[in-house]
Amino acid sequence: MPNALALATVTATLKSLLDTTVSAIELSPLSTPEVTARPPDAIIGEDEINRLNLYPWKVMPNPAFVNERLPAYSGSGARAHKPRLGLDMYYVLTATGASDMAAEILLGIGMQVLHEHPMLLEDDITTAIAPPGGGGTDNRPAALKVLETSNLAEQVERIGISPIPATDEELGKIWPAFNSALRMSAFYRVSLALIEPEVEILPGPPVREPVLDLMTLRTPRIARIVAQAGGADSDPRPGTPITAGTRVLIIGGGLFSNDSRLRIGSMELDVATQTTPRSEGLSLLVPATQPGGRHAVLVEHLKDGEIAIERSNIEVLSIQPEVSAISRNTGAATVTLSNPVSDEQSVRLFLNPDDTTKVPRSFLGETQQADATKIDFAFPDLENGDYAWHVTVDGVASESAASETFNGS
Repeated sequence: MPNALALATVTATLKSLLDTTVSAIELSPLSTPEVTARPPDAIIGEDEINRLNLYPWKVMPNPAFVNERLPAYSGSGARAHKPRLGLDMYYVLTATGASDMAAEILLGIGMQVLHEHPMLLEDDITTAIAPPGGGGTDNRPAALKVLETSNLAEQVERIGISPIPATDEELGKIWPAFNSALRMSAFYRVSLALIEPEVEILPGPPVREPVLDLMTLRTPRIARIVAQAGGADSDPRPGTPITAGTRVLIIGGGLFSNDSRLRIGSMELDVATQTTPRSEGLSLLVPATQPGGRHAVLVEHLKDGEIAIERSNIEVLSIQPEVSAISRNTGAATVTLSNPVSDEQSVRLFLNPDDTTKVPRSFLGETQQADATKIDFAFPDLENGDYAWHVTVDGVASESAASETFNGS
């Protein structure tokens, strides 16, 4: 990867391309034009000569690499990696002339050269900084000799050259910043140079004991949950209500594993021992203690019995609540459920009048402090009469009961 000498190497390569072309063109009426790479204020004066000058007036971080990585260190304080510095360079190509139209001629030649070289190739870079061949005397500037170790030619990403427009307002700011009078010029963006720090990254300690875990990952998927009328081999019965203590079939794919668990709400079941695998999914006997209502169901494949490495989607299991008793008082009633409900669950009593002139009513229940199976309902404003009734837990309805007399207060 290139090092900190990459910026100067880019300038040297561009200068070499311009110098080679200008030297090859017959420009004897203009004497011998110079190609330089100096600040504009150093080349512009009263006695101007025929010159084509290239100057990198701005360097900016490349947006694509600005947040690639930050320098990091290991616990011992050693560098852990070498983040690259991506830079975009902005050049101004300026022409001056000792006679009329000389500057225009040189600027036109320079712009044509950069137009025909939209990228700096590896040969362009190596030619620009290579020592003279044939064993001749090396009369290159000292700075050019240093650039042989820049490694810019090894950069995988190509360095592109593209012209950029400059408005009158921008020119009015840029040239005063150069501390020079405005001259014929063109602006270019050269992108990008990747600079990698020359930092030795020490390898980590050798592996003392290789540990390999080979496993086939199968993402479990639950399609739906339906009731089963009989044992684990019985046919599914879609549409049949599911109650606590009955069997269901969890239909899906990739559900069975010797090291996996099934979650039903807050309850965890071992798939291998508490379910029966079938071609279409898993057969499960719903725990008799499971409260009614809606419960999230998912399957997790585990590693070492604890770490979940694959999870299925969440499917809802609707368990029909079962009412074991109801006691009716004036303006109130108490319903006893077979299984206790939690504080997070919502229980409602629905009353449907036999008299069609009355409107159906529903009432929110409150769990008794001493027993979560007993739910109290208050309806002081209820019209006296006969009502068919049922309760819901989280929106899942129990079986409808025959009409009974309910009295308001």
